[in-house]
Amino acid sequence: MTPPQIQARELPVLKAFGHMLAGLRAHWLGAFKLALPWLALMAVLDIWSLNIKPFKANPTAELNLTFVDLISVLVGLLATSSIAVSWHRFILTDAPLHAEPAFRIDKIVWTYLGRSFLIYFLCLIPIVALVFIRELSGAVFLQPLILGFIVMLIVFICRMSISLPAVAIIKPAIGLKHAMEATRRNNLRILGLIGLSFVSLAIPFLVYLVVIGAMSNLNPKIAIVAAAVLGIPLQFYSVMMNATLLTSLYGFFIEKRDF
Repeated sequence: MTPPQIQARELPVLKAFGHMLAGLRAHWLGAFKLALPWLALMAVLDIWSLNIKPFKANPTAELNLTFVDLISVLVGLLATSSIAVSWHRFILTDAPLHAEPAFRIDKIVWTYLGRSFLIYFLCLIPIVALVFIRELSGAVFLQPLILGFIVMLIVFICRMSISLPAVAIIKPAIGLKHAMEATRRNNLRILGLIGLSFVSLAIPFLVYLVVIGAMSNLNPKIAIVAAAVLGIPLQFYSVMMNATLLTSLYGFFIEKRDF
């Protein structure tokens, strides 16, 4: 298949973010019904993990990763890909959400997940190299350079990831190279959209940490169940926000849709 001719456009950040929120508001119930089986499975894994390793108000203070945590990560990645594929197809091809299988694990989902791993791997290599150089040299001035480099790579990940909806709707001609070409001269705009999405996710996440942290001080057992149950809408919003971000960018840059 011959790749389509791609011309760069300037992303209207605020309109794109408003479009994302409007799409989620309009179709959240159908998406939630589709995602709920995956979210419930992830909640069960969370309860299992938290019974082994009780919840801490500061989850970054002590990792203590267990085998259950590894399973949770793998299931989470597969769930995210499965839900995202159905959401992309719904928005971009009008495929009805109610017709999509809840536990969708087919060739499209595996291809989607595989390309996601490829994108992350490509961007992880320079980060590891830079951190390695930092550790060997001990140069403190490299610290802000590393942080800035990571921010840039996050933008590049997002730019390359707009090829993922093409996988969902079976248009493999939109590769990583074409995704980068279509989004050129939009680094700051895409970073702005990522920033708005991050803030919209960070606020409920911080509230979640405060509530569960307080509950864990009162009754750790109840806090474990509450953390898993309250985590369901939080995980749902996170997955859908990320999938909607890529869907919107794909529609704007590749299919030339307007918001």
